[in-house]
Amino acid sequence: MMLSPLKPLPLYVSPVRGESATSLASRIARKNGTASLQSFCADMSISYRALKVGDPVEIERVAALAGCDPTTLRNWTPHAPSKTNYHLGAEAPRFTAYSRSTIRGCPKCVAEALAEHGPYGPFHLGAWQLTSIRTCAKHQCMLIEVPPPQHHKHSYDFARVVDNMDLKDIQLVAENARSLERYLHNRLEGVSDGSWLDSLDFHVAPQLCENFGLLLVRGPKASRAETTEQQWLVAGAAGYDALRNGPDQMFAALEELRMKAGPGCHTYGAIAGSFLTWLSQREDDAAFNGIRQMVFDFILRTYPVVVGSTVLRIRCDMQQVYSLRKGAKAYGIDERMLRHKLLERGDISKSGKSGAITYRRYPSGETLQQLADETTGLLRGFDAADYLGLDIHLLRTFVVEGLVKKAGEMARNAPYFRRKDLDAFLGRLYRQTRPELEPANDEVSLIAATPACQCSTLELLHLIFEHDIPLRCAAGTDPRFNDFLISVERAKTAIGQSSVGAISMSEAAGKLVVDTVTIRNLVSAGYLSAAPKTAKSSERWLVIDEASVTTFGEQYISAAGLARELRRDTANLCRELYKNGVEPLVFNGENRIIFRRQDVS
Repeated sequence: MMLSPLKPLPLYVSPVRGESATSLASRIARKNGTASLQSFCADMSISYRALKVGDPVEIERVAALAGCDPTTLRNWTPHAPSKTNYHLGAEAPRFTAYSRSTIRGCPKCVAEALAEHGPYGPFHLGAWQLTSIRTCAKHQCMLIEVPPPQHHKHSYDFARVVDNMDLKDIQLVAENARSLERYLHNRLEGVSDGSWLDSLDFHVAPQLCENFGLLLVRGPKASRAETTEQQWLVAGAAGYDALRNGPDQMFAALEELRMKAGPGCHTYGAIAGSFLTWLSQREDDAAFNGIRQMVFDFILRTYPVVVGSTVLRIRCDMQQVYSLRKGAKAYGIDERMLRHKLLERGDISKSGKSGAITYRRYPSGETLQQLADETTGLLRGFDAADYLGLDIHLLRTFVVEGLVKKAGEMARNAPYFRRKDLDAFLGRLYRQTRPELEPANDEVSLIAATPACQCSTLELLHLIFEHDIPLRCAAGTDPRFNDFLISVERAKTAIGQSSVGAISMSEAAGKLVVDTVTIRNLVSAGYLSAAPKTAKSSERWLVIDEASVTTFGEQYISAAGLARELRRDTANLCRELYKNGVEPLVFNGENRIIFRRQDVS
C-alpha cells in the first residue's frame, strides 16, 4: 500500500545530534499530546514495530514529521541490514554489542532538557544502546538505568519513561576512565587513531578491552556477573591502554602477571582464568577467531601444554615448552644437570632458603635439544665417581690436586665432569702399564697398596707418575681405577729414589729388623736422620739417610735381629736378657725392642 508523504507537524521538536529515531518520535508524540509513542505511530501510519528495529522507511517518515535530514537520523538509529548486525554511525556492530531491552540515560542531560524544553525535551542517543558506552560524553557521568514501564512495548517511549528516573543519581567519573569510550565514539564518527584495535570488528574491540582489563584490575578469579558498571568502565580503560598498541602489549602484560605469581609451576588458568574463560566462550563468533588463535599460540609457547590438551576450545597437537622434570625426561637429560643449565641461562631462578623455582621462561624443545647435545658426556659427581670406580671423596681430592679436571659446578658447589676428561685420567694410568712385565707376587690394587706403602692414594699416584712406576691392568682395554695393579715393593723402593744416599722407611726398617713406626720414632728421637728431598718431589713421607741407618746398626741391634742371628726365639731371648740385667733402649712411643750391641755381645 502506497503511503502518502508526511509533512512537518506544526508542533515538532528539533533532533539532538546522535539522537535515535524512536527518541525523536517519542518527543514529537508527547509534544502533540498523544497518550504514547505507539498511539502516535498508529495515528501517523508509522509501523511502531518496524521503527523499533530501525526500518529505513519508518525512520524517513519520522524525519519528515520533524522536518530534519533522514540520512542523519537513520545514521544514529541502530538499524539492521542483516540478522546479526545493526548499523550505527560509521560502524555495524554485532547485535551482541547492544542492550536493547534495558534503556539507560544521562540524569544531567534529562534534567537540562526538562528545564529548557519541558516534558518533551528529554532525548536518548543511539550510542547509549551500546553496552560498552556507560557514560555521558558531555557530562562525564555514568548513564543510569531508566525504570522500565509497566508494559515492555513502551520501552522506547523515552520522553515518558524518564518521568520515573532518579535525576539525583549522578555518578561522576574520571576522564582517564573513559579512554575506551572516547575511542568507541571516534569509531562511530568514522575517526581512526591508527591503533591495532581498528583492525578488529567494532564489537570485538570493546569486549576484548573490558575482559582483559578485568583481568588486570581484579585478577584471574574475578566474576563477570558480579562486576559493577563502574568496575567495567575502569576495566575497559585499563584494557584499552594495554591493547591499543597491539597484541605484543597484551602478551607482555600476561607475562608480567605470570612472573608476579611467584615461585612454582603455575598454569595459564591460574594466571588468566577469567579472561581465558570469557575468550573460550566466544567460539561461536568467528570475529574472535583471530584473537583466540593469537592467545592460544602465546599459551603454547609460554606454558607446558601437553599434546591432546584443549586450550580455548583449540586442540594442542605439539608441545612447545616443558617443565623441568618433564623436559629432562623427554630429552634424556639429568634433571639436576638441566636445572643447573637453566639457572646458568637465566631461564629459571631459585628463591630464598626454600629453593623454589621460578620459571622466567619454560625451556622450548629446541632449547632442550641444544642442552641435551651440550650435556652429552657430562656426569654429576657421584656418576663420575662410579664411572671411575672411586669413592666420591677420593674423586674430590683428585679434583683439588688437578689430577681430574671438572667441567663446572652446580648448586652447593657440586661438581660435574666431562666423560672425556675422566677417560683422560684413566688413559694416563693406562699409559703406565707394561704388559710385557711378569706379574709380581706382591701386586695389589692401587687402593690396597696405600696401607702397605703407608701413604695416601693421592701420594701413591704422585709417586707413580714421578718415578714412572710400571703398572699392570687386570681389565683389558676398558679399565677402571681399581683395575690397575702395582707392586708394593716397587712402590716402596721408589720412595727414596728422589734423594741421593737415602732409603725408604720400609728399607730402613728391613735393615734394622723393626717396623716403620719404630723408624719414625728413632728419627724423632734423633737416633736416625731424615734425608733431604728435591724441590720437585711431592712425597710427604720420610726418607731416611742411609749412613745414619748403618751407623745406628753398628751400635744397636733389635731383639728380632739378635734372635735371628742366634737362632733363638725372640720372647725367650728377651726374658733371659732382662733376667741378666740387660736394659733395652728407651725412647718416645711404642717401639720394637732394641739393645745396645755392647750389652749383648
